[in-house]
Amino acid sequence: MERLEEIYGEDLLMIFKDDQLKDHSYKMMAVIRSGVRKKDIEDTITFNYDENFEDALSYKVPPKTRKPYKLLSYTRIYEILERVTFGAIGCLIDDMPYTYTMNYVVLDGHIYFHTGRKGYKLLGLDQKASFNVVEDLGIAYNGTHNFRSVQVYGTLKATEDHDLKKRILQKYIDHLNPAHPKYVESMQESTLVYEIETDYIIGKEHLFLPGDGK
Repeated sequence: MERLEEIYGEDLLMIFKDDQLKDHSYKMMAVIRSGVRKKDIEDTITFNYDENFEDALSYKVPPKTRKPYKLLSYTRIYEILERVTFGAIGCLIDDMPYTYTMNYVVLDGHIYFHTGRKGYKLLGLDQKASFNVVEDLGIAYNGTHNFRSVQVYGTLKATEDHDLKKRILQKYIDHLNPAHPKYVESMQESTLVYEIETDYIIGKEHLFLPGDGK
């Protein structure tokens, strides 16, 4: 992934791994901005955003945005995820739409949440879900709202891996609440940690500045 980011920089929009592709002869698929020249990269298939990259995936993804010039690069998406730390999860529980807000942390490119071991929202585990993060940039001069947003689609999955949970909980403490007491083993029993296993992630930026005309 780091190599793709180095090669394409701000033109890299999405990365998919081999287990997400229909053709497993490739290790990765890169989606880059429309009009950008593709590079010959070993074990990687590359599409421009305006091409039909969706057909190469083993599952459905949301339709393309109508305004691709607003798309954020893959690198900037993760910069926002590291910076904001709070978002909203939407899922279906008993065929009813349900949305709730959560703090989160990003560790090794994965998005993790923590909560107690009881609660209605836990019925959404092992189900498809979306996660939305918004960086509020304030009201523009013309009354519209400036923002950057990241939308993640995937499946909510709990983990009981002791070492992984310890790393996640420690990052929660360090990243979100440094004044909190240090990690203790009892957190393992009282806390449920889960992630959104990502199928699709996209970022957008809406900046309405004087003279833009957009």
